[in-house]
Formats: sequence, structure tokens, C-alpha cells
Amino acid sequence: MRVGTVGWAFVVVAMVVCSSRSGGAQATDPRDLSYDAAVGGTHQDGTLGTSTGFWQQLRQSSAARVLTQITGPGDGNIWTTIDGVQYVQMSTLVDATSAAFFVGRNPGDVITAPIPSGQPGDVFDIDGIWLTPGNDLNNYLRARRNEWGPGTGTTAAERATAAVGGPLSAAWNYEVRLWVEPSLLFRPAVQWSIADGTILQTADHLDWNDLLAQGFDVDQIAGQRAGPGFVLTDPGNAILQTAFTFSDVTGGNDYASGSTDAGNDVSEWFNGWWNNSRGIGDGGSFPFPWTALGFTYDWYYQNKASGDLAGVIGRSGLSEFVFPQNFPGGTLFPYRLAVGPQLIDVALAVPEIDPHAFGTTVAVLIGALELLERRLRRCGLPASNA
Repeated sequence: MRVGTVGWAFVVVAMVVCSSRSGGAQATDPRDLSYDAAVGGTHQDGTLGTSTGFWQQLRQSSAARVLTQITGPGDGNIWTTIDGVQYVQMSTLVDATSAAFFVGRNPGDVITAPIPSGQPGDVFDIDGIWLTPGNDLNNYLRARRNEWGPGTGTTAAERATAAVGGPLSAAWNYEVRLWVEPSLLFRPAVQWSIADGTILQTADHLDWNDLLAQGFDVDQIAGQRAGPGFVLTDPGNAILQTAFTFSDVTGGNDYASGSTDAGNDVSEWFNGWWNNSRGIGDGGSFPFPWTALGFTYDWYYQNKASGDLAGVIGRSGLSEFVFPQNFPGGTLFPYRLAVGPQLIDVALAVPEIDPHAFGTTVAVLIGALELLERRLRRCGLPASNA
């Protein structure tokens, strides 16, 4: 029996034990109270055109920020060329179940199946992978070394989870690096272009026509609302060498609001995600603190005073991107494994580990044991002292 199989067994046992006592409901980490507050804050609009809502404060405090730009080799990101096609390296966080999905795959392998619902299913839609550029998360954590690790009450994985705007109950203890074609990425923001680092300012998150005040004409606004055109050029996937509009890729559905309008555009997707990522009490179906400004919401600073530099500006985390996996017909946009999965620990999982080697298998097993211990505690059962 492979050690990786044992890891899967522990995950399954943990699921069964918890389900038998709680009816399958996922327990919430008590520290996610700050997360819940962050969901409410990021979705707090004030009076149109004013700075009374926290979202407006966040928008204004970040107005001069330049988002990470993806333009091609030499732009500061990590690039590679495979079979004549250029790929940019992106990073995503996953739980133990999803980490096991990548075990046994080699760097460079083409992945044509969606990541299991462990990531991003509990918070995000599995049709899209939410990503940050290559080393950005690790660099972000290094710059905040006093905020995680022994003596802080926060692990590296928990600090990383807060930085990308996820709940601690998601147990995202692994980082996976992926090679993706840049033409298939977009920003989940009004400024969807990955090549432009400007944050487009609107009076509130829905007021697209406010772009007129910034010099956009009606045609430009229409083009912005229509969103990107995706082009897949990988010669290994000849069947997909076609240009798709945003509406094509989303299949006439905006992922979140349930719209099946064939004329679906970025603004519908944008508004649907905003409404459905509200708190449950406000009608949301998958609450998470989405800024809709092109960067994650680092809710580690949620309890800082709003006048504190870290209270508002500090919460504008990392530049974020979405890789849409699906398009009509059920075919999946492929991506390639770059490095993964890596346990997020004090070493920040920087060294590359061969997925076939002992290190990664042990990491997945450790993660499975950790997941079991957490679930036992949430279910009210005694956990081991090991």
C-alpha cells in the first residue's frame, strides 16, 4: 500500500466521524469571527458617491496602488516555455483532499480536470481557480514574519489563508503552483485586464457608468463590460485553439447569480459574485470578503482600528486572478502542474519537492492527520496529544 493511500484513508475517516455527530455540517473555527466581520465590511456600501461605507474607504485608500501586472517574460513574474507556448506561474491554496489530487503528478503534466471541491468549493465556484502570482504569497508572508509562527498563535498556513481572504475552517494547509496560459486569466474586478495595473475607481461597486468621469466613452465602457476574449494557443490542445468571449467561457452563466442570459457579461458576473459573497444573513450563498478591486482582503488586520495604517491600507492584500476552467460543451481549459503540493510551514514551502518523492507524500499524510485532529476537536471528541 502506498503511503498516499493511507493519507486518503485518514481524510475519509475524519469525514465519517464528524458527519456521524454533526449531521455533516462543517464546524467553524472560532477565530473566523473576524472573517465574518470582514465579509460584512467589504460588502458595506455607503451612500453613493461618498466615503461613508467601509468599501469606499478601502477603495480610496488603495487608489494609488499598482496591481501586479502580467505582460510577458521580464515583467517580474515567473515564466516558462513548454512546447513553444509561454506560461506564467500562479499559486493557489488547497486543503488536504485537494492536495492529494496532485500527488503522483509530475511538474509539467497537463491537468484537464477541475480541482476537487475542497478548493475552492466551500468558498469559490469550482469552475474557476482563484490565484496569486508565483512567489507573491511567500514574499508577502516573509515581509510579515512577526505575524505567524511559534509564539504568535497563528501558523504560517493560517496567516496565508487570511492573506488571500479565506476562512480558517477551510484548512488550506498546502500551496500548489500551476503553469497557466496568461490569455486565460482575468482579474475579478472592474479592471479585468491582467496587463493593466490600474485600479479603476467607481463610486460604488455597481456603478459602471461612473467610468465616464474617468474619461471612458460609452464604447469603452461597453467593451469593459463585455470583458476579455480568451485565446488558447497550446499546440497540444488543437481542439481548443479558438477565441472565446467571456460569455462563451461562462456558458451564459455568471457563476454566481444564476443568470442564464446569453448576453451575460463581466458586469453580471461581477455583480453576481458581489451579491452572493455577502454574509448569509444578507442573502449571500458563499460568504467571503471579496474586495472586487483586484486584490485580496487580508482580514488578519480586521480588528485593527480603521484609522490605523494597517486598519485599512493593510487589508488590501495580494493581487488576485481567476483562471476559468470551463466553457460550453463541458471541455475544461487545461493548465499544467508547476510545483505542488507543498505544506505551508515555517520554511514557506519554497524548495521544490518531487511529487514522487518521500517529502510530499509525508506532507500530505501530516496534513491528513492534522485534518483528522481538527475535525475530532470540532466534533467534541478527544484528539491525540501526539
